[in-house]
Amino acid sequence: MKKLLFLLLVGLFCIFSVVAAPATDTSCGDVGSDLTLTADVASNYTCFTIIANDVTLDCNGHSINYSINGSDGYAIAATLRSNVTVRNCRIFEGNVSPGTYPAVSFYVDDGKFENNYIEMIDESQTAFSFGTGSTGNTFHNNTILVLGNLSWGVSIGEGCHNNIISSNYINMTQNESRTAITLSSNFGNTLLANNLITYSESHDVLRLSSSNSTLVSLNTITAGGSSGISILSNSNLNIFHNNLILSPASEIYDDTGPTRTNLLVYNNSQGQIRWTSSNITIDGELDIGEEVILDANLVGLEAVAGLANLNSTAEITFRGLPVMSYAPLLYRNGVECTGCVINSFAGGVVVATVPGFSNYSTYDNSANGTRCGYVKGDLTLASGINSTGTCLTVNASNIVIDCAGNWVNYTGSGYAIDITGQSNVTVKNCRIMNQGSPTLDSIYLYRSGNCVLKNITMNDMSGTRFIGIYNWMSNNTQIIDSYIYGDKFTEVALTVNASSGVTIENNDLGGTLALLIEESNGTSVLRNRFTIGAGAIRRIHLNSSDSNTLNGNNMTISGVGADAVLLSSSDSNTLQNNRISTNGNGAYGFKLIGSDGNTISSNMISSLTTENPAILLDASDSNTIEDNLLNTSHYMSYGVELKSQASGNTLRNNNISSIGIMDRTNSSVTNTMSYSTSFGSITWSTGAFAQNLTCNGTELSLARFIFAANLAAMNYSGFVLGRFNSSATVSLANSGVSSANRIYHYEGVLTSAEDVLEQGAECQGSFCGITSAGSDTVTFTTDRIGSFASKLVGGGGGSGGGSSSSPPGWKARKQWTRVLKGEILAIFPSDMDSSVLIDKIELKMANTRSSVALQVRSHDANPTPRFIGAIKFIEISATNLGEGDYDGMINISFSLHAKDVKDSSKVSLYRYVSGDWVKIETVLLRQQGQKLYYMASVPGFSFFAISEEAPVSEPSSGTEPSTPSSAPTSQPSATTMPSAPSETVSPVAPSEPGQAAPKADDKPAAPSKQTKPVRQVTSKKSLGGFFLLLGLIIAAGAVVFAVVKKKR
Repeated sequence: MKKLLFLLLVGLFCIFSVVAAPATDTSCGDVGSDLTLTADVASNYTCFTIIANDVTLDCNGHSINYSINGSDGYAIAATLRSNVTVRNCRIFEGNVSPGTYPAVSFYVDDGKFENNYIEMIDESQTAFSFGTGSTGNTFHNNTILVLGNLSWGVSIGEGCHNNIISSNYINMTQNESRTAITLSSNFGNTLLANNLITYSESHDVLRLSSSNSTLVSLNTITAGGSSGISILSNSNLNIFHNNLILSPASEIYDDTGPTRTNLLVYNNSQGQIRWTSSNITIDGELDIGEEVILDANLVGLEAVAGLANLNSTAEITFRGLPVMSYAPLLYRNGVECTGCVINSFAGGVVVATVPGFSNYSTYDNSANGTRCGYVKGDLTLASGINSTGTCLTVNASNIVIDCAGNWVNYTGSGYAIDITGQSNVTVKNCRIMNQGSPTLDSIYLYRSGNCVLKNITMNDMSGTRFIGIYNWMSNNTQIIDSYIYGDKFTEVALTVNASSGVTIENNDLGGTLALLIEESNGTSVLRNRFTIGAGAIRRIHLNSSDSNTLNGNNMTISGVGADAVLLSSSDSNTLQNNRISTNGNGAYGFKLIGSDGNTISSNMISSLTTENPAILLDASDSNTIEDNLLNTSHYMSYGVELKSQASGNTLRNNNISSIGIMDRTNSSVTNTMSYSTSFGSITWSTGAFAQNLTCNGTELSLARFIFAANLAAMNYSGFVLGRFNSSATVSLANSGVSSANRIYHYEGVLTSAEDVLEQGAECQGSFCGITSAGSDTVTFTTDRIGSFASKLVGGGGGSGGGSSSSPPGWKARKQWTRVLKGEILAIFPSDMDSSVLIDKIELKMANTRSSVALQVRSHDANPTPRFIGAIKFIEISATNLGEGDYDGMINISFSLHAKDVKDSSKVSLYRYVSGDWVKIETVLLRQQGQKLYYMASVPGFSFFAISEEAPVSEPSSGTEPSTPSSAPTSQPSATTMPSAPSETVSPVAPSEPGQAAPKADDKPAAPSKQTKPVRQVTSKKSLGGFFLLLGLIIAAGAVVFAVVKKKR
């Protein structure tokens, strides 16, 4: 019975020894909660099985002896768990076993295995294994000692990622040991600062197989007989950083193939070398301070056997350099590196790409008098300078670069001078040369402002693509006194793009396209010389550019089909005072395509052999073509051609010596041609008018027309008359009548209105029709040409009479709606009375003004201070015309009857200035019969006196002689002489109390003497009202205060 009981107890013991029991602090078992050992533990099979998440097993320095009877098992097993921590354990394999169980099977996410010791004695075993897909774990500060052959240290299995293996010591002691760490088909893991040793003669220390994006950093790896690191089976984008590898074979063996790239990096606080390659195999030791050189401003690689594979393209970094705002030069073995590229520079860090290895250093790249570089202050060259890329890079504003006549030579992909993002930079006296094949421009301005390029020479250029100066998005640039020319310019000599306010002045320009202005406004192209030969396209091209000015330029073209100036989709530009000579077939002077509202004036175009017109308007509207001299001698060339329904254009006063004008539009559009002076005009304005105005080789110019007072005539000799006998509008000025009602015509040419009125016949009502008639001007239509004059029949006296509608006292007044700069203003006042005649007052406009008027009137009364001996007093004034609005002097022509003059040589004009009479030099022009004709030039408008003698003043009598009823009420009084009138406002005479108010057409009277007393009374009344109001407020306040106090 006792034996049976004993056997039952033994059976139960065996049963319970196989079925796991909960672990305790002194025994193995299942761990379902935190556990800290207090004694060493042992097990024939698996010791600890982690059966819950968020568990910590702390061995507290005690040992785990597992599989002591040789059975299969784990020291620790955790399967499909998370947040499990195992620390401070000493794990021993108690006996050899037939299976291949690892000492620790860690199939965990976000777990920790730290400060543990594992010792393996069996063969074909693994010390530590991460289960498939384990992620986010930390394996830190562990020691693994493998004493058996064919065994592994740490295995990181398929799909494992984001695990950190750091600061571990793994020693594979046997010559048949396997790898210390194996990564297979995983990604994103980190191996940091481990010490890995293997004495195996045939297996590597660290192996990556089909593993990607692994960081292997700061590890010490010692191999026995094989590679330190093997990179196999398509492993890609792994980084090997600052590892110290010792191996009798390859330090790194890369067998990934040409389609995979891995990185090898060595760095410290002073620099870095980074290889990115499909093969980073090295057969020699790499250590910073030995083979890898990373010192202050020195990065390199020693020439060591086995490192030849690293003599390839790499990225190097310099750290701790002085902070610079420009890229430095990079030197290789003390010589500037031509194959190196500076990738970035900021904060004292420079990154560059180098072609291969030796030693590299950086040097200051600031330009000086003898070398190219960055310009950060004023610079004067002492000699010519050369560069294989950009020569001078401007890195500061408000500086001057003076080449002092020296060359700036650049080749390859760069600029001679690069000005980007700067302002107020002046570049002068430079000779730009290119002996290579540049792909960029000589001088490049981008997003810069107020820069000056002066005395720049470019004429020895060999590049196949070239822009001499490229001004892009840079405003207010000045390009002056420069010479830019070359038949090899396949682009343009000068380009202005997306800029405003650029000035191009006094330059010599040439090339395939000398000047391109694109999407730019306010450009001034002044007094330049353009010369172009065969193969050229055009001189100047304005494309989508408005409100630019071309003035005073000289253009010579000998190339076939080369235009002097092309405007495409460009509006409101001014082309003035330019001289153009074309001597190549198919060349145009000005060619406008789809361009509107431009002004082409006072240009001279000479086309010797071209078949094209001097000016072409193609689908271009509302342009003004005036005062141009167009000489096109080819028998097929026109002065002006209109096509593609060009409409609303005005041709005025052009001198055309050619076939003339060709209008290829139709009757649905209207253009205008006119010839005019201040005396009048003749205008043709009908659909396709110029089809009837072909000149047939006879000059058509203003010289063909005769305009004088009340006269308009055309000398049509040499023309086919029928081409001009079409509908026209004629204006006659200075008719001398207020409202003409008769037009006279003479079939031929007469030179005075009197001759037309005498020899011609009235055409009003037949082929002449008055459309408007005002004071001194009449406009009418006619269907033929000849000589015309006007007359008032009935109602007041013909061409010499006065005008009842004129302002009283004013003998002449002429108004202009708008006058242009350079235009001559003239007024012919007719006879003012029997003793004096102002024949003409004339001035030349310096500015363009609107609503301008000139007025003349005489004074019978002798103003104060009295001028004894004066023949006549005259007042001349202007409206909306200032002193700076006209050039120089005002010419006054007048005539006297000989009977009124004692000595004709003593007659002078006197001008009233600041209370005194100033004598004006007066010239006797001629005597014709009993008339004496004089002329004087005065600096401004005022009151004037005509006298043979110097002025003699007498005291004022205090009374004003009676004024004739026809005199204006604003006439100067006898007691007070007003100061000289303003040049822009008509003179205003003071009025005495009780004097009649000025009429509507007179000048406003000055304030009366009662003005000031009235203002004083008004001021006192206002002050009294203020004090009254203040008193009421104070009284009301006192009442309120008393009421409140009483209630209290």
